[in-house]
Amino acid sequence: MANPFMYLLPVHPMIAKQILDDYKIADGKCLDIGNGYLGLELSKITNLGMFFVDINPDALQG
Repeated sequence: MANPFMYLLPVHPMIAKQILDDYKIADGKCLDIGNGYLGLELSKITNLGMFFVDINPDALQG
């Protein structure tokens, strides 16, 4: 099944940057609940330890 939100992927890096700019949290732990795209982008620009949770276990394989 194709991801119906694929068209939103280009905005995730911008949202991650905005979160970092607004909250200035670059170290520690981060829990991403959902598809993981935003968490992946945050992990690229921070030193956060990432934990991913999704209702669909197949979404976390990769």
